[in-house]
Amino acid sequence: MVNWWGTTTRLAGGLHVNVPTAPVPQAEQGTVPPPRGPRGPRDLPGPPGLGYRPGLDGVRGLAVLAVVAFHLGAPWLRGGFIGVDVFFVLSGFLITALLLGEFGATGRLDLPAFWARRARRLLPALLLVLLVLGAWAAWVAPPESAAALRGDALAALLYVANWRFVATGESYLATTAPSPLLHTWSLGVEEQWYLLMPLLLVAVLKLRRGRTRVLTPLLLVLAVASAALMLVLDVSGASHARVFYGSDTRVFELLLGAALAAAVHTRGLPRPRSADVAGAAGLVGLGAAAVVLTATGPALFRGGLVLVAVGAAGLVVAAATPGTITATVLGWWPLRAVGIVSYGLYLWHWPVQLFLAGSPWWIRLGLAGAIATASYVLLERPVRRGAWASLPAAVRPMVPVVAMSCVATVLVAATTAETPISVRGDLGDRVRVAPSPPVVRPDPRALPPRPEVVAQAETAEPTPVDGPLDVLVVGDSVGFSLAYHAPDPAADLYVTGEHVLGCGITEEPLVFPGGGVLERPHCAGYVTGWTTLLEQESPDVVVLVSGAWEVYDHLDDDQVLVMGFRPHDRFLAQRFRAALDVLTAGGRPVVVTDVPCFDDPTVQGGPRVDSVRVWHLNELLARVVDDYPTARLVRLSDRLCRDGTDAVGTSVRYDGVHFTAVGAAGVWPWLEGEIRRAATLDDRGALGR
Repeated sequence: MVNWWGTTTRLAGGLHVNVPTAPVPQAEQGTVPPPRGPRGPRDLPGPPGLGYRPGLDGVRGLAVLAVVAFHLGAPWLRGGFIGVDVFFVLSGFLITALLLGEFGATGRLDLPAFWARRARRLLPALLLVLLVLGAWAAWVAPPESAAALRGDALAALLYVANWRFVATGESYLATTAPSPLLHTWSLGVEEQWYLLMPLLLVAVLKLRRGRTRVLTPLLLVLAVASAALMLVLDVSGASHARVFYGSDTRVFELLLGAALAAAVHTRGLPRPRSADVAGAAGLVGLGAAAVVLTATGPALFRGGLVLVAVGAAGLVVAAATPGTITATVLGWWPLRAVGIVSYGLYLWHWPVQLFLAGSPWWIRLGLAGAIATASYVLLERPVRRGAWASLPAAVRPMVPVVAMSCVATVLVAATTAETPISVRGDLGDRVRVAPSPPVVRPDPRALPPRPEVVAQAETAEPTPVDGPLDVLVVGDSVGFSLAYHAPDPAADLYVTGEHVLGCGITEEPLVFPGGGVLERPHCAGYVTGWTTLLEQESPDVVVLVSGAWEVYDHLDDDQVLVMGFRPHDRFLAQRFRAALDVLTAGGRPVVVTDVPCFDDPTVQGGPRVDSVRVWHLNELLARVVDDYPTARLVRLSDRLCRDGTDAVGTSVRYDGVHFTAVGAAGVWPWLEGEIRRAATLDDRGALGR
């Protein structure tokens, strides 16, 4: 008779969990397993389960292609990120089926062997990605990116990246400096599942003396609890990152897949016709969600992801059932081939997208696919098939530990320990910049009186104002990155700023080439809110950093306004005038930067990198600014661009858009001169404080 935990320990084989069983029907014991499919490339040695199902590789292929297309910017697949949710359901199904199959065949669960198989499956490819990124951080990346990578990489290595991004607040749709390891959040959720699910299963089997019928309702109850927590946190105002990345709020998808596996283990697979109905409904539902669901929409956490998980469960069970049309279609060899290398493709596509985003999409996709295939053939498959079997048995368990330690050492050595910049954020995030640490300001009353402004010829340059100046920077994330790296206050320039990422001087929806509309409710009231901000800060000079949101087409009263045509010109002129009316009220000096060329890798071929659109916007901006006596247009484009192309490289703007510390340090001396010249345009007679 075994003890309560029913465990025996072997030095060579690890921990085996033996579960005392009571008489149960044959189907529940697993002695009548579901029909086994033909042997396939993923049917590697291991405990018994469902056997190889080609259709499940097809599900993997569809899921990873949806994610890749979403990250490549396909405008018709704005919900393609749900491919990750399909992976979650499929993973929950397969892992639970594997464990229950082992228990049904042997009456025990070999947890160390299970975890070792997971390590062999997941670690090699991830370690290779981390090593490559470490080399990038050491030799290529600017200091800001290298500093951020250290924490992200170590979190990915320990499979806690999702909680790392919860702590840093980095959005899945980050618009500034996205991490090349942002996608590893899902690996963290899954690995935590791989650790805890077997323990839960052992506990249930112990308490129920081997009976598995209770598993399905229990897992469903836990899934409902997780989905309810997601809803409660969202409604209560928790951050998007907390709800999106949290293991507790996303585990319901894995639990639903596990409940499906438990039901199949107990009752068997459904009839092919019934499975096809579920598969067709699931496929249609997932397709609709991939087209209409958005990662920031209110529906996502309020039923959207639950419906996605249910649809994925229907598709998975149909793909797992032999003889179904769904399994035949999803078993099509090209789709199956993508599914076989899906893990590597998922790991590599995002870094490739970030580093080569200026290239055509097919080059990025082809390169990611080639690397993933090479990784599978040369690294992942050999390791899974026992490449280190010749090592002594006592040494094998140490291989993953040593490998992870070596990679961690390389990452620490290759990356800087400096505090990363805080210019990461999502559309709609409100961020502030203030001089830090506080400094003692001179008494304004002790300053010499400002000389009267005298009339000057239009060709004469105003004399720069000496002494301390309070400067307020407004604008979108480009202005934020510039204000964040402002000069030290000791330079007599005291820079503050408030910005809403993704908001320039318009709040109307943007219309993207090829279809797609970006609603921007977070921009409502941003410009009019400057009135309160100006009262609070009382700046001497305001700097309006014009971004490139205005080069897009806009949707105004259900009418698409196309950039370059008169309706769009009138629309933009009105919005710029509304902004300058607020900023120049009372004769306040305002410096307006024009829009430089951008080399944004995430919008290759889009309006933001269209030099004609940028030129047209700057011409319109110059005409508007010319109507305001205390506004001064400065040509940032002349500082950053040559012949309409980026002339400064990533050392100045790490993503072709946002400033690095080095880039801002090169711009600020010039910009300070322009600010001091603009201060002479203050018609209030003296600098107000």
